[in-house]
Amino acid sequence: MSEKVIGNNVDQIAEAMDDAAINPENYTTVVGDVNAPAISKEELLAKVMAKREKEIPSNVATQELQVPSQGYFGGPSKVTIRRMTTKEEKIMFTATDANFLSEIVKSCIVSHDIDFHQFHENDLTYLLYAIRNFTFGNTYNQIQSCPFCGIKNNFIVDITKMPLKMLDIDMVNKEKHVSLVDAEGDVLTLNILTEGDLRDISNDVESAVLSGRTKDQAGYSFDLRLSRIIGDLNGKPFENEFIKKDYLENLSSKDYNKLSKVAGKIASSFGITRLMNVVCKGCKRSMEVEAIVAPEFFRPDEEI
Repeated sequence: MSEKVIGNNVDQIAEAMDDAAINPENYTTVVGDVNAPAISKEELLAKVMAKREKEIPSNVATQELQVPSQGYFGGPSKVTIRRMTTKEEKIMFTATDANFLSEIVKSCIVSHDIDFHQFHENDLTYLLYAIRNFTFGNTYNQIQSCPFCGIKNNFIVDITKMPLKMLDIDMVNKEKHVSLVDAEGDVLTLNILTEGDLRDISNDVESAVLSGRTKDQAGYSFDLRLSRIIGDLNGKPFENEFIKKDYLENLSSKDYNKLSKVAGKIASSFGITRLMNVVCKGCKRSMEVEAIVAPEFFRPDEEI
């Protein structure tokens, strides 16, 4: 009987488990290393299963894509995706909020373990549409009521015709330092919030409401978001959160407006553009429409 001693390396453990499964009668594995960090059996199993879920058969089609933020948030500049399967159907079936869309993206990326703190929501939106294109094709139907005459228009969205812009990192590093107007001489540095940041804020707000720390959900959310967006003051971190909160509460509306516009400019500078012009079949007027995750996005009306 052979014995193999390994630490907590997921690759080694997965390999050892496969060996043991093939020859259970003559193979034993001792998992443990005094120099390795402590990890529970459940955590270890979860890591092994997560790794195996990312492993796909060689006959499964994949596609490599550039990430619009180009690794600005510490993540990869490129990812590899696969087509949607019943794994993603389960995610949709059990969904309780809109986060299921980013969970579908995470599930379909096979090249990396995804940390939402390393991806902007623009990245995830682009990847979601790319996954839809790869799985079902590039077109789907969407219905939009005309804002002028009220008639419902059925039109085709073509994902491949949506312009894609990559993040200009040099531009961001320049624009994110904002010189204030009323607080003359002060320069605030903006943080670009990631999907992970937005989830953290949402979870913190929910926790604060449930625990009774706040009854003003909207105001609490506003304060958290503003505190996250604002980074350094004149190139240095605020001394503490109390000083930062006091500074931000006394920020003039004029300066706040300038910060908001810069943040919006950066956010709109990358990702896919989902706006399109559609001519109403009733009044013949042109209307601007945003492509959305319509019913046919995941349930295309295909002939059987």
